[in-house]
Amino acid sequence: MMDVKKILEIASNPKNIRNVGLSAQVDHGKTTLSDVILSHAGIIASKMAGKVLYLDYLEEEQKRGITIKTAAITLLMELGKEKYILNLIDTPGHVDFSGKVARAMRLMDGVIILVDAVEGIMAQTESYLRVALEEYVKPILFINKMDRLIDELSLGPSQIQKRLEEIIIGFNQLIDLFGDDWQKKNWKVNPLNETVLFGSALQGWGISVKDALRRGIKFNHIYKLYKESVEKIKREFPLGELIARVIYEKIPSPIDAQKYRIQKLWEGEKPQDLLKCEKKSKKTIFYVSKTIIEAGKIFVIGRVFSGTLRRGEYYCLNTKKKLRLNAVHLVFGSSSKYVEWVPAGMVFGGFIKARPGYTFSNEIIEGSFKPPYYVAVPVVVFIAIEPKRFSDFDKLLSELEKLMVADPNISVTVNKDTGQILLGGLGELHLEIILKELTKRIEVYSTEPMISYREILVKGSEESSDSISLKLIPIIEEGYSLRDILSERIRGALDGNLIEIKNFSIEDKEAILSTIRDIVKNGPLIGEPIIGAHIIVKKRRKEEKVDINDLINLLGLAFSKARTEIAEPYYKFSISTYTDYLGTVIGEINKREGKIRKMEGTSGNLIKIEGLIPVRTSLQLPSIIRSITRGRASIQLEFYDYIIAKDKARETIIRELQIRKGLL
Repeated sequence: MMDVKKILEIASNPKNIRNVGLSAQVDHGKTTLSDVILSHAGIIASKMAGKVLYLDYLEEEQKRGITIKTAAITLLMELGKEKYILNLIDTPGHVDFSGKVARAMRLMDGVIILVDAVEGIMAQTESYLRVALEEYVKPILFINKMDRLIDELSLGPSQIQKRLEEIIIGFNQLIDLFGDDWQKKNWKVNPLNETVLFGSALQGWGISVKDALRRGIKFNHIYKLYKESVEKIKREFPLGELIARVIYEKIPSPIDAQKYRIQKLWEGEKPQDLLKCEKKSKKTIFYVSKTIIEAGKIFVIGRVFSGTLRRGEYYCLNTKKKLRLNAVHLVFGSSSKYVEWVPAGMVFGGFIKARPGYTFSNEIIEGSFKPPYYVAVPVVVFIAIEPKRFSDFDKLLSELEKLMVADPNISVTVNKDTGQILLGGLGELHLEIILKELTKRIEVYSTEPMISYREILVKGSEESSDSISLKLIPIIEEGYSLRDILSERIRGALDGNLIEIKNFSIEDKEAILSTIRDIVKNGPLIGEPIIGAHIIVKKRRKEEKVDINDLINLLGLAFSKARTEIAEPYYKFSISTYTDYLGTVIGEINKREGKIRKMEGTSGNLIKIEGLIPVRTSLQLPSIIRSITRGRASIQLEFYDYIIAKDKARETIIRELQIRKGLL
């Protein structure tokens, strides 16, 4: 049982709190490491660490061996006579859930990033380190699965050391690439100061260079000890004890972290109580990271940044609306415990009608937390759904709305004429999980996954009237990156286009924007949404009134003279496998119209293959790759861009769309 009273007593001093996350590429061992930490805290038996997967409490997570939801647990940790509170956050490693990682990072002050010693730094490792730096979350590098270097690759001590050096250098190069000057100076990882750790989470052992030097042992000794007995190395170098100590000593407390994090993450004037993580502050400010629907109510997980959080009314600083926090809880993985109050610096759970990313305060103040950084990804896969009972149509819409509150990456479109509902997600797995969650609440029919195609503007046009001038310009002619437009990292980017509306009132701008968005939903070529257009609407004289029908006519004329081409979404893939399976993997990629851009050897006989593949041909690819390599491969698919379809691909897509729309 969790001693809630003791937890709150220790957490009353924010110096005793550590908010730490675990992040990594899928299958690099995050959830197994969380089991090791839970075992050290006495939550699960040590012999069950790595088997329980305690924070993977969803059935789908256990089955797939990946983490889908952002799980959190509050732990009472002991280091000799010292005690501290650890709020441990285990985050998704699958690319389809990267938005959840970005929001989870806001809860943390430090993050342990795991890297498989054999596979090395992968696409998601890079992405999550970048998010950590954007969120000013201090990284610790844990090189996991050291046993694979010895057991699978049969590397000797000098070869292992060389491999570890490669990973550390690569990690620090990413900090050079994505970090600011302060981070480059202070946060580069170094084995000598215990910001790099080595071990095997599954086997339960780990070591730091500092620990080895203190004991007067060298790497050869550790190598020999491992070869003698895994149980011996586990007894001599218990991973749970090492992680617990390094977290306490190397991860900053909320008092120390908020001094610099608030400077970077708060928009507007920085309240001093936030900078100080002041528990006694009259201003109680908290941030919502995620939402879960529990018994029809919205349960949130967030962090208190100042003051003491109790049930009551709070202002949402994003909407200026007052909402009621009905209960406050401490979170223990799949369960929670009601408490009267939670102090500054702590992670909490509670019931309030909020959305992820909202900031709340008990009084109206200027500013709020910035939206967490992550590269927005367009919805490229969708399914059509309908209720099995027509009378459940409104209930289905209601349940979808609840799911969208919990997961802002879900897209729902309802055809007003046919009533058809299109459910979109970030990938196959994302959609599969959403559908499984939905069918727990309501019975539905669903189609096979379909691909979101687009029409990209390749030839522009101009039109004008007495009151308005209109330009359509292909963004490729202006040097813009379509990926930047799609991810909405450029001001004015919306729905894959760049829109400028000049000399109109705010009210008129909203009406014009809505009109443009409706018109670009159906392109002239195949009726798919238009992207890659720089649309400039300008009123000649500010004081003149404009008829919206005039603009609709101009847009219709302009697009009839412009030219679009069919574009399909592509994934960037990264596959690591052994040379024995190289030919088989390349054959599968070629069969699916993939383009290999790079191949390089890593440790032993491991090969890393990178390239591009149409989303259209990538369905079921991860399971096929694992099957043909007998599980000895890892694959990562990440949205790359929309690319113009040519020749046979173009014909295939046109036929697919004609069948989809009932034209064949």
